[in-house]
Amino acid sequence: LSESLGGSCSPKDLETLMQLVYLSFTAPRMDDTAFESFKTRSKASMLNAEANPMTAFNDTLQHEMYGNHPMATRIKADMIDQIDYNRIMEMYNDRFKEAGDFTFLFVGNINLEEAKPLIETYLGGLPTINRKENFQDIKLDRRKGNHKNVFEKQLETPKATVISVISGNCEYNLKNNLLMSMLSQTMDMVYTETIREKEGASYGVSAFGQISRYPKDEAVFQIYFDTDPAKREKMEQIVMAELQKVAKEGPRPEHLAKVKEYMLKKHLENVKENSYWVNQLLEYYFNHIDLYTGYEKLVNEISIKDVKKFAK
Repeated sequence: LSESLGGSCSPKDLETLMQLVYLSFTAPRMDDTAFESFKTRSKASMLNAEANPMTAFNDTLQHEMYGNHPMATRIKADMIDQIDYNRIMEMYNDRFKEAGDFTFLFVGNINLEEAKPLIETYLGGLPTINRKENFQDIKLDRRKGNHKNVFEKQLETPKATVISVISGNCEYNLKNNLLMSMLSQTMDMVYTETIREKEGASYGVSAFGQISRYPKDEAVFQIYFDTDPAKREKMEQIVMAELQKVAKEGPRPEHLAKVKEYMLKKHLENVKENSYWVNQLLEYYFNHIDLYTGYEKLVNEISIKDVKKFAK
């Protein structure tokens, strides 16, 4: 979808940061010793992963969702020796020989008078070939329909790991992003009360959702938990029943009130952070969406009915 670079520094080191940006575009260098070290570390890590039952779980999950799509295949230890270092550098140089379509975002304690000549020197001097291009949709689409896969693997300590992934079309905008966050947080509360406290069947259930902008607007909501194999089927039923209940009746008023209170408090903290503003600007320039203006007003206005409709 994109190529990017990022960094941070103290105000006095801005010129050094600019120099590093310039060098990242114009003088990437090969380091065979570092590359061989990377290969050795990667192989060891991947061989260790093979012995972890969760690796089989994740492989199965990816295959269930994406079939045999090459971009959904995990890199394995025996593939490492096939990596062509020269080809990597070729690809890198191709991506960064065009600075003309980059947007540079700077946030922080920056003196504009001091920064301007540095910007002119180190960014103004970057290469451009006037290339016009767009992202490629590689068709990494999740499988449609309702699919279930239950498989067994020997473990020293028996446990069942369950993940439910629900996806669908959803417009990427501020309101939907807020609704997704509210749904995730309220379901976390519901599952803490039902699965953890009432049933005593899991240390915790994680409910998490997000909406992506590219290659197309799409929402994904996933629910993940570990439990006793003997309780798995019952817990699965409770988890889905509670989600259906929110889609039918909406979240409980006290849950939504608590979520709103947290989001508004967190927002007040976020606006004091450089990282927050970098991300807001990135959203604006890359995703063409303003996720800041009207945030607090919209949080306050969202109703139980809104969350119910979104969940449904």
